[in-house]
Amino acid sequence: MSSNKWKYRTYYLNIDSSDRDRRTWPNSGNFEVKFQPDSTFSGATVNRAFKNVVTIEVMDVMFPNIPKALQNMYYYLCFPELTDGVGVFESTNNYNTKALVKILPLNVVGNYIISQYQHPETTRIVFPVEGKRIDKLTVEFRTNTGAIFDFTEGTDNGTTPDPLLQTSITLRITVRDKMIP
Repeated sequence: MSSNKWKYRTYYLNIDSSDRDRRTWPNSGNFEVKFQPDSTFSGATVNRAFKNVVTIEVMDVMFPNIPKALQNMYYYLCFPELTDGVGVFESTNNYNTKALVKILPLNVVGNYIISQYQHPETTRIVFPVEGKRIDKLTVEFRTNTGAIFDFTEGTDNGTTPDPLLQTSITLRITVRDKMIP
């Protein structure tokens, strides 16, 4: 009789809006990242798919320090493929319940606002024992009213991204692999 033995691996994934297809996704606060796509796909890609995902947690988030960004008290970072409409929060605000993390714009560094998270229990989603397969993620920066926030105001859809209008997210992804005896 064999026993199941598992090995856990951790990957750090950086998602940068400057890699998106800006014609399809003109807003750096809302775009799609495909994992191990076919060769015809153009846009933000990661050259591997993640199987048997146990946890995904947000390590940090950066977004443009533009005047209208500071008009919101906070933002929600949503990935609809991960939460299936239910995030990690219980809340009086229906949009918060769909979020993976609440972003507080606390640290302004030059042209960017940076939020770093030291307590993964508040920025992590845990999947069932069998894990989850991730083939794509749709990044959504949302306001407290649920609206997608447009950091670019439609001006970043040319061939060269404006570095002052981009977002960046670092995720820690833990997967479970079966060990071969």
